[in-house]
Amino acid sequence: MEEGIEGSPSYPTTRDASADWSSGAPHGALSFHRNTKDPWSNDLPFIVGDVESCIVYAPLGVPQRVLGESLTPQEAAAWVVVHLPSDCGPAFDGPWPPPENIID
Repeated sequence: MEEGIEGSPSYPTTRDASADWSSGAPHGALSFHRNTKDPWSNDLPFIVGDVESCIVYAPLGVPQRVLGESLTPQEAAAWVVVHLPSDCGPAFDGPWPPPENIID
């Protein structure tokens, strides 16, 4: 998937995610989280597929699960960005849910 995702660095929210697919192992799925430690947020869209065709799914609990299908990896990455919640920012260090008062 590395060759398919390399176009996504123009999307800041997916820039570091390409490392997940570049290890050479056939992962088949790329998920995104708001935090850096288990348990994960699991409230963002995710991609399932390969270098030729991908499906973008909404997180569990969303009525319309398939957000896009038969997409190239670049289209899938863009589709995830379009469907990120408006309050989605950089991941915070720690488990989900976030602490009530995050102080910089």
